[in-house]
Amino acid sequence: MPLGIFIMSWSKLKQQMEGMLADSLQGRIQYHVTHYKMSAGHYEGHGRAWITLDGKELCSFSEIEHEKEYYRLADQLRQISGATDYTDPSQQADYYLAWEQAGQILLQKGVYSQAHFCHALREYLSLSISEILQSEDPVIRALGIFDRRAGKRRLMDMEFPGDSFSLAKRFYRIRCEAENL
Repeated sequence: MPLGIFIMSWSKLKQQMEGMLADSLQGRIQYHVTHYKMSAGHYEGHGRAWITLDGKELCSFSEIEHEKEYYRLADQLRQISGATDYTDPSQQADYYLAWEQAGQILLQKGVYSQAHFCHALREYLSLSISEILQSEDPVIRALGIFDRRAGKRRLMDMEFPGDSFSLAKRFYRIRCEAENL
């Protein structure tokens, strides 16, 4: 995708997302995206997204860091299962399963890519607040906590059993503090 198209669509997406923030967070929460220029002036799709509160970074979605962890983890899973040769028909299923498992583990650990973040933002805009807060996608669910449609009563009813270090739990604490709850 040409960079000019990305910047144009990103600025509109950013404006829409920041416009949906609760009054207590307006002007305090900001969404950011950058792409890193690679060799010969080309953009290779590697970049980073991050969210700030009062100018301080809350979380980061790095394509490069996600990719490094994804490959490291998939390799580790293949070593454990003994499926290290994708050309061996007896190992192929486990070899490719390691990629899928690595992706699921990273989601559970809260390691997200820039692409995941941008996709979550675009999907977010098409969902109701109920769908957002019940989403399987942890990034969408976390972003919903900052949404003005998630009122104080709904916030007070939220629970995070076994989810004490998640992005949603961190955003919940920020929102409750901003609302004096």
